[in-house]
Amino acid sequence: MINHTLAIDVVQCVLILALGGFVFRLRGRCSTLEQQQQQLQDQLEKHRRDQYGLCSAAVQVDKRLMEQEKRLKDIMERIQSVATQESAATPYYTAIDRIRKGAGPEQLVAEYGMALSEAKLLHNLYGQQTGAGDSQEGIRVSHETHEARSGLHG
Repeated sequence: MINHTLAIDVVQCVLILALGGFVFRLRGRCSTLEQQQQQLQDQLEKHRRDQYGLCSAAVQVDKRLMEQEKRLKDIMERIQSVATQESAATPYYTAIDRIRKGAGPEQLVAEYGMALSEAKLLHNLYGQQTGAGDSQEGIRVSHETHEARSGLHG
């Protein structure tokens, strides 16, 4: 009987030791899992902060993009306005060229529908210049004068 009791006691001790080892390993594993969970929570919080920062940056980029689109629209409108004004001034270039080729004020009135006083003024300004280079230079100067008066430069 003593052997039998001793055997049971030995088995119980072995089981208790095994159970103690198992509990010890579970506690170690639990500690490792808690550390990993904390690391994952830290990473999640970092990603949330990064996402918040990216969203804030995206809002700022969107605001800048809208401002740039508005500026581009304004510039395009100004370019269209300048193009319209230049196309309206084109008859003067051709009229000045006709004056340099010998046309009189009456011909300018007939061809371009301008007032006689306007045709005489153009004739007085550009009718006295001669030479091939003068024609293009006069047109350029006239164009620059027109732009300066209409406030297109500067």
